Amino acid sequence: MYLSNLSDKQKMLFLDLALFSMEIDGVIADKELEMLHQFCEEMKIEFRNSKNYASYEEVVSALKDISTTSELKKMTIELIALIYADGKYADEEADLLKYVQKIFQFSPHLMEDLIYNTRNLLNSCDVLNNMVK
Repeated sequence: MYLSNLSDKQKMLFLDLALFSMEIDGVIADKELEMLHQFCEEMKIEFRNSKNYASYEEVVSALKDISTTSELKKMTIELIALIYADGKYADEEADLLKYVQKIFQFSPHLMEDLIYNTRNLLNSCDVLNNMVK
């Protein structure tokens, strides 16, 4: 939803962050993989499953250095959607979001709002999709 306006560098970094996020709990759910493909389609970049960085910490720091606060919020919303796509929230995913919050310098209140509202949006989409089946 928010990824098409990112710079090429931001898109590549976001894809790396999404790959780390998807793999962090040791389980790659079909829904996560589907969402990752949708991200690539939206960003108009080729899907890849190999990362260009050794750690998500490097990626988050690089994104912070080249992005506005608004862009960081948009990428965080998309990251949260990916994390919650499989309906599970692992400790490793929570640690990743805490790190993002710290490096992006988001207040705890802002991060809670981003998570809460993104989860509600995902739940609403699920309800609507079930209604039209």
